[in-house]
Formats: sequence, C-alpha cells, structure tokens
Amino acid sequence: MGNGTGGNAGTPDPGPTPDPGPPPEPPWYRKPVIMWPIVLAALGILVPIVGYAVPAWLKSGYVQEADEACSRYVPQLQALGKQPPPEQRAAYHAYEKGLSAIMDAALEEWRKVDVPPIVGGEIRETFAAAQSAAQYFRTGVSWAEKGDTDTANKYLDEFNGKADVAVEKARALGLNVCPVGF
Repeated sequence: MGNGTGGNAGTPDPGPTPDPGPPPEPPWYRKPVIMWPIVLAALGILVPIVGYAVPAWLKSGYVQEADEACSRYVPQLQALGKQPPPEQRAAYHAYEKGLSAIMDAALEEWRKVDVPPIVGGEIRETFAAAQSAAQYFRTGVSWAEKGDTDTANKYLDEFNGKADVAVEKARALGLNVCPVGF
C-alpha cells in the first residue's frame, strides 16, 4: 500500500481528452424558426376566443348587477297597482306621477352600476335610450298636471316609441328587469 510515490501511483495517465464533437442539437421546441409559426397559430386561435369571452363575461356581470339594482323598484311598481282609466283624472295623474318617480329612481340606481370599458358603448346607448324615454314621460306628466292634455299626449306618444326602443335594446343586451316601468 505504501510505495512512497504518492496517491496516484497505480493509476494510468488517461492521455489527451477526446474531442466531444459538435454540441447536441437543441430539441425542436427550442428552435426559433419552428416556434414562430406555432406561436402565431396559437395567437390566431386564442385572440378571438379571448376577444369574445372577456367582453361577454364583463357584460354578463354588468347585466346581473344592473338587473339587481333595477329589481329593487319592482315592489314599488307593483304597489302602484294598475293604471286607472284616464276618466278618473285625479287617480290617473297620481298614478302617472308615481310611475314617473319610480322610473327616475330606478334609472338613477341603474346609472350607479359601473360600466365595463370594453363593452361600455352598447350599455351607454341602452341607458341613454331609457333615460330619453323617461324624460319624455316626465314632461308629458308635467303637461298633464297643468291641464294641457294635447301637449301631454304628444310627449306620452313620443315616450311610447322611445320606451319600445329602450326595452328592445335592454333585452338585446340581456337585461330582464331594466328599464323599470316601461
């Protein structure tokens, strides 16, 4: 064991290190030339899906929140009862005035719901249509209280047309409760 020559006495010299050759080729997924078409194809598929899914998700959240806000006024609308015939002038005007107040309060509550920026145009357009219709109703009620039924009827006829548009837009958006009272 101890021959006095040191610790490497019995091991042969390995000689020069052999050339390992060229480095191994990287796997296919690390080749930049092959990756770009795959990345572009994936983006071509994912972008439309995300472009549809994200706005739809945001819109559905908005619709749910807006309908919840408007539904708070449904009990008041139901408590108002059926519209009395116009011949019962005092009851008819009281009904219209109450309906106008409910519409305005529900619109104000609806306005407070945050609008997602991506889908804001369609939502704002729907709200503006409802707000415009409510303004015509409010003005018609005001003229009716003053006794000018001809002018009141013109505004109320205009309300009916605008209310139909507002309800149509709201249903297309997915709203089931808003606008309340239309």
